[in-house]
Amino acid sequence: MRQSKEMDDLLESMPRRTGRTKPNYGVGINDSTFCVSAKIEGACVNHRAYAAWTGMLKRCYYETYKKEMKTYEGCSVDQRWHKFSNFFRWWKNNYVEGWHIDKDIISPGNKVYSPDFCAYIPPSLNSFISLAINRDDDWPVGAYRCSSGGKYFTNIRGGNGKKHHLGTFETPMEAHYAWKAAKLDKAKEFQKICDEIHHGLYSGLLEKINSMR
Repeated sequence: MRQSKEMDDLLESMPRRTGRTKPNYGVGINDSTFCVSAKIEGACVNHRAYAAWTGMLKRCYYETYKKEMKTYEGCSVDQRWHKFSNFFRWWKNNYVEGWHIDKDIISPGNKVYSPDFCAYIPPSLNSFISLAINRDDDWPVGAYRCSSGGKYFTNIRGGNGKKHHLGTFETPMEAHYAWKAAKLDKAKEFQKICDEIHHGLYSGLLEKINSMR
């Protein structure tokens, strides 16, 4: 069964049966006054805020997951959000259907999920800033070696996920600089939505791009 606002409202109307639970991933305290999970019409349904909260804790404190997803090494959750009720209040004011929680655009390099630096961002922005690259070389971000000729090329992905070829270059650093210039220019398309989400999101976006090596 698909999670929805209607299901969230239904769960929030159901008083919690017990206040004694084992900490989630060793740190998370579910202090909710309502039922965060229930079997409805034969299917198990989680409140979307609870699913987001436990997912965040899993990324930071579940060792097996962190071994598979190296990008979460060293990440943690602010102690205020160890209590579900604190996260839930923030979630109520910031969640947008279909958007993703981000911790390190407002403050590039940040590894702590907290109300100070987290924001829900649209998938197009999340895709634009993500670097899901597994490479065995030491070339700078955005630089790729051509299959022949000894030169290098680069491309960027727009918010729609499509690749845009930016040309070929003599060195990997030239390709990297072309990539970065194009990335910064493309970022302007996100300024309006960034400013609507958080006053520091756009400047953080530019800083994050500039920090990529």
